[in-house]
Amino acid sequence: MIEHDGSLSRNDIALGDNHSFNRTIFNTVSAFFTKDVISIKTAAQARRARLTAARAANPAFNFTAREDQFSQFETALYLGVFGKGTEGNAKTKWVEVMFCEYFLLSLYQH
Repeated sequence: MIEHDGSLSRNDIALGDNHSFNRTIFNTVSAFFTKDVISIKTAAQARRARLTAARAANPAFNFTAREDQFSQFETALYLGVFGKGTEGNAKTKWVEVMFCEYFLLSLYQH
């Protein structure tokens, strides 16, 4: 399993459960997704806000250049898979379903 502080849908390890979907955290991210599609700019704003919140909440926040690169890849991945390649514009509903599927899977793991 890959883990890093500032996840878009999970808590940081220093704050407890870092492997289960966290609806509260994802709600702060998805609050940026107000249109039918998620642009690259919107995805970047949501990611930046999540990292800012994680830094404020976690005194042991650790986000190296490697984690930053991986976090950017995660965002690019959902934009590319559910959008139009390098244009972004991922369908918001599809991205939300993907994250919520992780939530449903986490229920079966406990």
